[in-house]
Amino acid sequence: MENQTDPLSQLIDIQLPGAPSLWPPAPGWWIIVILSLICAFMLTRWMLKRRRKQLPVREFISRLNAVTMTTDTQTLETVSQLLRQYAIHQYGREKVALLHGTAWLAFLDSSTISQDGFSRGAGRVLGDNMYQPSPKLDLDELKNFLIRWTRGKV
Repeated sequence: MENQTDPLSQLIDIQLPGAPSLWPPAPGWWIIVILSLICAFMLTRWMLKRRRKQLPVREFISRLNAVTMTTDTQTLETVSQLLRQYAIHQYGREKVALLHGTAWLAFLDSSTISQDGFSRGAGRVLGDNMYQPSPKLDLDELKNFLIRWTRGKV
């Protein structure tokens, strides 16, 4: 037993790993980032589409609110012209341009939930009655009706 050495002295000391780095991230983080970007893109696209779709409605409402009461006939002609422009934009020139009188009101009624808001409701003054010498006009009632119609609540 002459040259006995301690076997533990021959072991190498434990090597600790280095500090974890922030780059490159783990695959799970890549998946989270990619899904977040896709969701952000889809949300932005949906919001822009919705805003573009609501633009004619907002424009119609702002122009309708700008109408001032002068004489009943002039006011009705202005409101009717705004309504026709909006309808042409929404439904197309082919369906709207040639309609007038009761056919015009029937077309507008077909676009409402109640199916009679224009022929019997507040919108009836926009038919043939609008060219009478003194049509009865409640501009506030008509405006409120048309705003609810453009928003699809009538």
